[in-house]
Amino acid sequence: MKDFDFIASIIHNRYLCKGNERLLMIEDKESTGKEQQLVRISFNERQIDRINLYRFDSETNKFLLFFNDGDNAPKGLNKFCDYIIMVERDDVLSVVLVELKRGGTDGHEQQLEAGRLFMKYILKTAERIKDLNKQELNIESVELRQVLIQPARSNKELTKRKDIELLDKNSVMKCRCFNEFRLIEYL
Repeated sequence: MKDFDFIASIIHNRYLCKGNERLLMIEDKESTGKEQQLVRISFNERQIDRINLYRFDSETNKFLLFFNDGDNAPKGLNKFCDYIIMVERDDVLSVVLVELKRGGTDGHEQQLEAGRLFMKYILKTAERIKDLNKQELNIESVELRQVLIQPARSNKELTKRKDIELLDKNSVMKCRCFNEFRLIEYL
């Protein structure tokens, strides 16, 4: 079993985006009153062997069941990134943590960091059980990326982009787009 399959077997399928949403990221928070943000993941089929898109929406899906979700929960406890993209390319496993923001970028660091720590936990779990499953695994080779996606304000903003903008010391990359996330640029 390849690393991609083994890691994917650890994450419950209820979080895997399927069907029409398999490659579509949606930011839809009615409580904010902002317009829905739809971002399609685009890539050349020859450049990527396999891809899984996971959504761990803490508002509708309690995936961290052991965390307190009551009124007395510490602030920020249930913050989490919007999506996790798992990609296999040339036998290399990459994980892209994605936070969609329509307005300001406040809070993206905590949400992406929670996603990073969650994936580290998944990878360490895989390493812990690999011998029981007769699985070879090299978690040190897994590439972990963090991306903040915001809508572009104009076509001019898109044509000016020369390089991927690094936002902070944690190597969070910023992507401005209308409705398309060119995945290969962030692997």
